[in-house]
Amino acid sequence: MARALLGVHDLTNTPLQNIEINVALIDQHGVAELSPYVERIQRAVYRLRESSKLLAAYEARLKWQKGDESFNPRVRLESSD
Repeated sequence: MARALLGVHDLTNTPLQNIEINVALIDQHGVAELSPYVERIQRAVYRLRESSKLLAAYEARLKWQKGDESFNPRVRLESSD
């Protein structure tokens, strides 16, 4: 279960970083009409980051073995073992 959660974490991290960077760039331009959207996206990103912190607790419980240092999270989730 912990490995599956780690796979979900890995799959979502890069898109989440992309959203964070782009919303920061939009916010930096200070377009008032976009402010409500930027705030909603920032709140959603915050909630996702909080979920990510919860998932990190499972990662700490994993017993790592040789070959586990790099894995394909999509393959891990599709195999469900």
